[in-house]
Amino acid sequence: FLVPHWDEAEIQAGQEWAGGCQEHVLDDVEAIERRFLDLLGGDGVAVATSSGRTALQLALRVLTQEGSGRDEVIIPSYSCRGLLDPILACGLRPVFTDIGEDLNMTGACLAPKLGPKTLAAVVVHLGGHYARDLPAMDRMIRASGAVLIEDMCQALGGRTGESYWGATAPMSIYSFGLGKNLTATAGGMLVARIALEATRAERARLGQEDPSSVRTRFVHIRDVHFRSGLARLLPAAPMPSEAFASAYAYNRMSGLDARLVQRQLAKLPRILEGRARNAQRIVATLPDLPDIEVIGRQGPHVWTKCTIHARSANAAKQIRRFLNRAGVETEPMYTPLHLRGLAEAGQPSDFPVTERLYPCVFN
Repeated sequence: FLVPHWDEAEIQAGQEWAGGCQEHVLDDVEAIERRFLDLLGGDGVAVATSSGRTALQLALRVLTQEGSGRDEVIIPSYSCRGLLDPILACGLRPVFTDIGEDLNMTGACLAPKLGPKTLAAVVVHLGGHYARDLPAMDRMIRASGAVLIEDMCQALGGRTGESYWGATAPMSIYSFGLGKNLTATAGGMLVARIALEATRAERARLGQEDPSSVRTRFVHIRDVHFRSGLARLLPAAPMPSEAFASAYAYNRMSGLDARLVQRQLAKLPRILEGRARNAQRIVATLPDLPDIEVIGRQGPHVWTKCTIHARSANAAKQIRRFLNRAGVETEPMYTPLHLRGLAEAGQPSDFPVTERLYPCVFN
């Protein structure tokens, strides 16, 4: 799930970039914006950014320019810090919601949080599992005068019939970071179908990331996942954290990341098929236990992550040990945002499902 779906074309593009061949950067970035809109279909403005966080920050900056006086953004507490930081960076107030048993926000969780101060609500398809209440939540958000931002960072490629998830939302955001269905060294995308002129104006304010950070990320990913011969036996260098954190600045996508995403777009169906097979193999290694659940097993899913819910925190630890012995790496998912002391969050009693489930969930 973490190994990029890079072939020779992606490696060559990165080698050329790392070697100093960085011409036509803007052409590459504008090309991926056009191709992304073509993939989703319909009108709108696509903005290729340095990360998914930057895409959300751009969306919020556009919405605050409308002058509505609204300053609250609703997000699920059980989600990535990458949703919270852009809200705080824009001087807005995060409002956390609980989740349903499938780890996604539900209409029942959202309804009491909507109000006259709500600027936007971010609905996540966590791990690639479709948020089944999305149509109802969309209607609720629109009725409140707020804007739906559909978070597709973990769900690129998901479709209902012929329609891609996120393709009709007023705003949708995407990520191309490590572990995503299309993986660059970093990168994100905002697709806006409202406030088009404001979105174009805000795109022009984005900066440009230092190419050395992009180069460092590429070399690290190449060396970790694509070394050959005896080099594969050597320990990988530590992750260059500063180079990866550089992608969170308010910048446009780098030319290399645009090239990497563009080369993978045509392979998206094959990538999704491979992820589904990986999930099936992992599930097949699990003992036949009645007290574990594979999130999304019975519903629409693109398997960006294979998420397991155990009956207890102790059971989760035992199953993780079993999987690790079987050669399957595991990781904890999220510490809920309302428990991290990063913003005013309300009482634990406001998040009963989140509090009960998060110690028992892992990928």
